Amino acid sequence: MSPSICEFMISFIFIFSMLGQPEFQSPANAQFILSIVYNADAGGGNATIPLNVYHPDEITTNQSANIKWQNPTLGIQYPHTVTFIRADNNLTIPKISFNLSNYSSLIDSKFQNAQNDKAAAVDVNAEILPTVISANGSITYLDPYGNLGGDGAQYNFTGTEKYVNSGFIWPEGHVPKGFANITSFTVQFEKQGVYHFQCLIHPEMSGNVTVTPPNAPMGISISDFGK
Repeated sequence: MSPSICEFMISFIFIFSMLGQPEFQSPANAQFILSIVYNADAGGGNATIPLNVYHPDEITTNQSANIKWQNPTLGIQYPHTVTFIRADNNLTIPKISFNLSNYSSLIDSKFQNAQNDKAAAVDVNAEILPTVISANGSITYLDPYGNLGGDGAQYNFTGTEKYVNSGFIWPEGHVPKGFANITSFTVQFEKQGVYHFQCLIHPEMSGNVTVTPPNAPMGISISDFGK
């Protein structure tokens, strides 16, 4: 038997024995091991033609899976957000005037908008950073490096929130100075239903997530996995 085959067999036996340990048999750890992550795109294109699109823009998933949005735009500092805003939220969300060549003007304009509109519950930090506004109006800033890859926030969506925002998701390797190094956003949905999402920077970008029971099949083709 060759050394490589021996090493493989030893590794396989080790992993199998570890899975038999009690700490790997608890419900929490079992969910961690078996959790399915579906990769979706927020944006695309390149420095010449950046695309303001979600792919896919219609997703059917079940309650046992995670969706991880990433920004695949090539060669340019061009952000998008994945933002869920409940229709009856009563929030005022100032419009972002995105200037590709001058990020300081973007931040300045956002602070100015917040000052001009005293009723605005969503300020510059709640748009640029991963943020949740609960049903009672309380604001929570998520850990921008809290998902398993450490490249974005992770959130379990209960379905009662007024506002859930990814923060600015940047193309990997193209995060400008002064912004959090966020290149993804991961969400798991606890409640069945249809959830609308949009980009705060590009209003023409929108989509829907339809959440089905835990054991229901996902409406995603096999070729879409592991992109």
